[in-house]
Amino acid sequence: MERHYDCDFKSNIPGEHNMEYSTLLYRTEGRIATITLNRPHRMNAISLDMPGELARAVEQANRDDSVHVIILAGAGKGLLQWLRPD
Repeated sequence: MERHYDCDFKSNIPGEHNMEYSTLLYRTEGRIATITLNRPHRMNAISLDMPGELARAVEQANRDDSVHVIILAGAGKGLLQWLRPD
């Protein structure tokens, strides 16, 4: 079963609040969670919001008992670049 969430992640874990991401895409398929940095227009440069969102996405995957692997990917051509404030 594949679950795909763009900016409005809907948790299926009891007691977990809905999460919204502005810089990431989060998707699970079977035992794999894929977190995609979603700023291809900036070569996925780390924005001020991204570290917190990334930490929340990893925590979400860690709390999901069906997830055994986390893959970090980047949308577009670049995985990530250095911090950019915009």
